[in-house]
Amino acid sequence: MVTNIHVDPFNNQKKRNIRNSSRYDYNCGGYALDTYSWYCPHTKQDRRLHSGYDTLEEAYEITMYAVSVMIAEFEGKIRMLRSKEELHKKTETLIAFRLSSDGDFHYIKKTRSGWKHKMGSSYFIRKISEKEVFETEWCGRYDGPIVLLAMKKK
Repeated sequence: MVTNIHVDPFNNQKKRNIRNSSRYDYNCGGYALDTYSWYCPHTKQDRRLHSGYDTLEEAYEITMYAVSVMIAEFEGKIRMLRSKEELHKKTETLIAFRLSSDGDFHYIKKTRSGWKHKMGSSYFIRKISEKEVFETEWCGRYDGPIVLLAMKKK
């Protein structure tokens, strides 16, 4: 297994992949964003994301904060979309991001074989239907606004 997670946490050198990384070493964010390390969309100084939300306004505010952190951390490799039709299919991967009211988050990405996601430290990567991706909640808990992201392919 590759062990350079701390040297290159965002996998900019593209040395880690699904075949050479332990699935216990990355969460849903690490899977969807191809870091193959544990990824949380917040800075160490500001953990606003994990405070959760009580209202739709708070959900939107915290979601947009998390998206701004991702865009900054991935330096031009991620952009927010208004619709999936804005995706450049040949050069970008489609990712859906969403929060839960208890302060957790989840990512789902579109692959050649459909939508897939990984729950936290679970070993399994599972398919999820497009209908489920755009339902009112994911996995019985993620119910915040859905944000679509485009990530540049390798």
